[in-house]
Amino acid sequence: MVQRLWSTAVSDDETIAAMKRTFTESRYIADPHTGVGLEAVRRYRKEFAARQPMLTLATAHPGKFHRIVEQALGIKVELPQPLQDCLKREKKAQPLPNDFGAFKEFLWELT
Repeated sequence: MVQRLWSTAVSDDETIAAMKRTFTESRYIADPHTGVGLEAVRRYRKEFAARQPMLTLATAHPGKFHRIVEQALGIKVELPQPLQDCLKREKKAQPLPNDFGAFKEFLWELT
C-alpha cells in the first residue's frame, strides 16, 4: 500500500471556481469548504495521475453559506426548514477569556 501525506492551499477565487465547475459538471451545489476539498482532489489527481476513487466529504449544507453560494453560482439556495427555524432563534453568546481552564469551567457549569 502506498502511503503519502500531501496538502495544498486553495484561494477564495479557486474555491469559487471549483464550486462553479462542480455545479456545471454535476449540478451538485457545494458549500465553500467542500469546494476546497473538491479542488484539492482535482489537484491531487493531476499531480499524481491518480485514477482510483476518492472521497470528498461535504462539510455543510450550502444554505449555511447561501450568500457566497448564490453569488458564485447565480442560483437561489433553498434553506431546509430546520435551518430556517434555527436562524429565527435568539442568538446567545458568552464571552470567555482565552484560557482553557475558563472554558472547561464554563462547560462544567452547563451540566
